[in-house]
Amino acid sequence: MLSDRSSVLIDQTMLCEAARLMRDARPWRPDYEERWWPPSISEQLFHLSTILDALLLYDQLYVLPAELPEDAPKLSLRNRLIDSGIIANLDTAPIADDVGEELRVFLSEVGSSRPKLDEEKEQVAKEIAQIASRLLVLKEPTFLPSIEATVSPVDNWTEYHEEERQREAAIIEQGLRGQQEGTLSHSWLRESRRELQENPIATVGRHLMDKIGYFNGGAYVSGISHLRTFVYWRVSDRLGFPFFPSCRRMP
Repeated sequence: MLSDRSSVLIDQTMLCEAARLMRDARPWRPDYEERWWPPSISEQLFHLSTILDALLLYDQLYVLPAELPEDAPKLSLRNRLIDSGIIANLDTAPIADDVGEELRVFLSEVGSSRPKLDEEKEQVAKEIAQIASRLLVLKEPTFLPSIEATVSPVDNWTEYHEEERQREAAIIEQGLRGQQEGTLSHSWLRESRRELQENPIATVGRHLMDKIGYFNGGAYVSGISHLRTFVYWRVSDRLGFPFFPSCRRMP
């Protein structure tokens, strides 16, 4: 049970990038996704400013446990805030199944512009919800393993589709637990302006489903970013305190 102290939820990306700015470190880029553009110094400044606001306004800052990048032990600001108890990992295990079920129902009900994905959306929704639930039962952060370590080798051609399914699930799970976020441009927001005005939640859901199943050209990163935002939103709502998003999540 949470204390009576005023609390706010921030994300690991914000915390790590602010800490990298303080030690004049290069933004972290996951080596398995070269198409993902790392944060700029201006983004790092935004993250540091937001964290300073949160420190002034709230007694307790929470993050979701996640798989951390390899430079995390060197991020002095992050480590000092955690060691002092100002920032703590949020125990979301009690609500993991509920958030996962909300996500499954949501993704099952939204449509898709890709017919094949729409036909499979019940199964896709179930798998994505299970991945999100596993994220929320983490107690402590761990370090990112390689995707190759999570997928069994293919011995013959008949196993190809199952191997690809495992690889895609591993990419989604590592994206959720890591720091992948979509681009700041979000051109689809402009292109979907009318749909967003009529039903913003369903429109985001359709975009999520379209992108998260598309594993060419790095488009799935945008879907994973929206999926992470959904998880933060539902955790924040269920636990009853606000969420300060990182700048790529804000749009």
